[in-house]
Amino acid sequence: MPGQNKMITKQVIQAQEREREAIGREKHDNVGQMLSTIKLYLDIVTKNTDAGEQLLPKSIELLISSIQEIRNLSHELSAPTLGTKLLVDSINDLLQNVNPSAGLHVQFSPDEDADKIEMEQKLSI
Repeated sequence: MPGQNKMITKQVIQAQEREREAIGREKHDNVGQMLSTIKLYLDIVTKNTDAGEQLLPKSIELLISSIQEIRNLSHELSAPTLGTKLLVDSINDLLQNVNPSAGLHVQFSPDEDADKIEMEQKLSI
């Protein structure tokens, strides 16, 4: 049974890494498109200053969106904080982020021994 638990844990971690890569590609493509559009707008403005009145506000808007996307990406891809947080606290943090954004209401009632499990199991959870 311990060998099977390690195999399951390894598979879960590999799945997490694949998911992180997919998120990274998706966000990278989105931010890349926004930054390319900003560059295009600024190139147009340098050649035609009359276009600046319309394109500079759009550029600023896209830049702000790009910054927010990068912040979101950093947050989504950051390593789990289980080294510095209790499992229960990490789950509660996750639920605070998921509940409003997904339109779900999830309640979590941990057992008092929830934080006494091994680190590999915590990461799997």
